[in-house]
Formats: sequence, structure tokens, C-alpha cells
Amino acid sequence: MSLRDHARRELELIGEEPGTIDWYLRVVDAFRSFGHSGGSAFATIPIINKLLSYEALSPLTEDPDEWIDRSVESGGEPMWQSRRDPRAFSGDGGTTYYYVNDSSHETHVSESPRHRGDSGAVPKASVRRTWIVGERSASESAGHRYVLANSD
Repeated sequence: MSLRDHARRELELIGEEPGTIDWYLRVVDAFRSFGHSGGSAFATIPIINKLLSYEALSPLTEDPDEWIDRSVESGGEPMWQSRRDPRAFSGDGGTTYYYVNDSSHETHVSESPRHRGDSGAVPKASVRRTWIVGERSASESAGHRYVLANSD
């Protein structure tokens, strides 16, 4: 059974509307068109999931360009929201922050930050394509996988 057939069957089993099924199948077809092998799909899906969920692929930093001042919206209390991961809030401009979906934090951002932003010269993460090469040369290999790499 192909990935497309699997997707169609699962969507029909949950009673999805035909137009919505067609949309999902177009997304599946776009993913399939890249020619992923099982291994490369396994490595790619978590990255796609993070991107579609507005999550950062590398650690948040203290860079002021990464934070939006939300003090007005918080009634004048110091508060910043991450541009890279909107779940992250800070009371000190990104030096420390917490995620709103982290059930272990207190009610106020400045009372219990759970994370520390990276400071100083932080290497920027980049997505780099590497080839999966077994018995075939890289140009013959249909499989690709994406890995996070530091671009120094």
C-alpha cells in the first residue's frame, strides 16, 4: 500500500470530507515527490512537524530581534514573546523564558523561568542536505535526509 493509499484510507475512516481528503493528498503527494526513502522520511518528518507548529529548530537566544515586546498587552508588566517560537515568553527580554504549554511554570513569567536563552556568539543552525549513500554513488542515490548542523 502506498503512502497516498494509506493516507486516503485513514482519512476516510475518520469521516473526513472529500475536499479535505483531496487537500491532504496533495500535501502527501508533495512530500512523496521528493523521493524520500524510509530513512530520509523518518529524519524529515520531525523537522516538518516543528516548522508547521511554529517551533524553533535551534535554541532560542537573547538576541533582541528574536523577541517582541508585549508589555502593553500585559498591562505594563515587562513581557516579551519569542518571534521564533510563539509559545515562549520572557520577563527579561529573552535571558530566561518559559513555554506557555509548560504546566510546571508559575502564573507570572518573572517568577519561574524554566529556560535560559543562549548568549554571546551563538552559531546559527542551518538545515543541510546530506546524501544517504550505500552501494550507490551520491548522484544515483534517491534518498536524502536533512540534519541540523551548526554553520560556523
